[in-house]
Amino acid sequence: MSVDDVEESIKLFPRSTSSFRAGVRSVLAAPMIADGRAIGIIRWQNFDADAYEEIGLELAERVANQMAVAMANTQIFAENQRNQLALRESETQYRELYHDAPIAYISTDAAGIIAQANDRASDLFGYALEELVGGPVMALYADTPDGIEKARGVLGEAGGRSSAELEYLRADGKQFWAVFPFNKF
Repeated sequence: MSVDDVEESIKLFPRSTSSFRAGVRSVLAAPMIADGRAIGIIRWQNFDADAYEEIGLELAERVANQMAVAMANTQIFAENQRNQLALRESETQYRELYHDAPIAYISTDAAGIIAQANDRASDLFGYALEELVGGPVMALYADTPDGIEKARGVLGEAGGRSSAELEYLRADGKQFWAVFPFNKF
């Protein structure tokens, strides 16, 4: 756009009043479009009338498109960073709830290998967490009819949620009774 009449241009573009009064006589603007929506405008100003030609408009559009892509990528990156931070906070909260719980939690995989356990389970069974994780859950049951044998039956039958009073075995060899709920997922 070339400014021939400053007052008329001010009426059409009131936000550019200070530029026109400062002597700007040519303006070239191109929309910045990303993903089909305008996210901004890039604008050049010149003190000479008719400073921009058609080739300048084409160049401005290409530059605006490149800037739009860069800005959209920046927004995606920022959103990704926020999501990663929220995920880390959620994982931390889960770990704190799981590991600091006042009751024992033991999670196993489908083969019966302990995938994770909390601090209370470590205390209850007398094993360090590192000793529990990776070991077979069946090693935690006493070798009695109310231990391993009953556990196999309960675990085999559990189709969802159930619980049973079973005899367990601590690391020091002492046996104890407890009721543990079983949840199959």
